[in-house]
Amino acid sequence: MRLPALLLTCTLLSAPAEPAPGIAYGKGIPERERSTLSETFTRSLPLACERVPCIEGSCKDERSLGVRVDGSDRSYTLAWSADDPALDQSIVLESSCELCSISEVADQLAVDLGQVCGHLDALDTAPGHVTVTAEPGDARLLIDGKHVGHTPWTGELTPGRHILELDHWGYAEQQKTVEVFPGAALETHVVLLQQAQSTGKRPRWPGWLGIGVGLATTAAGVAFIAVDQRPYRGLCEGPDVDAQGDCRYRFDSLPLGIGLTVAGAALLSGGIGVTVWAYRGGKGQGSAGLAATWSF
Repeated sequence: MRLPALLLTCTLLSAPAEPAPGIAYGKGIPERERSTLSETFTRSLPLACERVPCIEGSCKDERSLGVRVDGSDRSYTLAWSADDPALDQSIVLESSCELCSISEVADQLAVDLGQVCGHLDALDTAPGHVTVTAEPGDARLLIDGKHVGHTPWTGELTPGRHILELDHWGYAEQQKTVEVFPGAALETHVVLLQQAQSTGKRPRWPGWLGIGVGLATTAAGVAFIAVDQRPYRGLCEGPDVDAQGDCRYRFDSLPLGIGLTVAGAALLSGGIGVTVWAYRGGKGQGSAGLAATWSF
């Protein structure tokens, strides 16, 4: 009854382990061949991999790559293993070279390295899985300026930074920048802020400003009308006085006074109308004004 257990134990013990990071050799590979293959491996690695993986030490939580070369009598096997935190399981590749010289084995090693690095490099460009939710729901979503739908939204985005823009009727537009990593899942939630409700009040200051300016302008116009034809006292002596005793130089301010008075009355009337409109605050429509008749 112990035989099956014994056979199972032997099978597990004899199963080849994944190569450690870097390059390793079986006992059948002589030292001179190891030197040639190690040189090829070191030289080819930065050329084959855009991001050079770890090949020394424990390489915990890092991208790593390793190969073990075994063989004898010009028959070689190459067992590759590459790992990355984004992978659920290691990338494994096995190849062989029968009746090969050491230079041919070196060429095979370089070819295999290119294939393994290709798989690793593809991880850097793999899209990330993104889910966008919002409060309230059914918000319009733009990603990098392009309309993609409404929330909740799920899709794939290329690695890198992306700008999310969300808007909903009655809410202020929100913008958010997210960082998407290759092959990784990202969930983001955006809370939209409700826009302030309008109070319905109308501004009153324009009306009061019109009233103030209108009063000042009207007062100035009346003053200019009042001094019209009055003598200018600075030039009302000696030759500046005629035979009847009237001063030659008099104020001619009637046109200016009339113009200012009319303008002031218009501003005053408009200011009163705007003020009444503002105080009514949308409770109905009406009209207000001031009629003035001036005689001189």
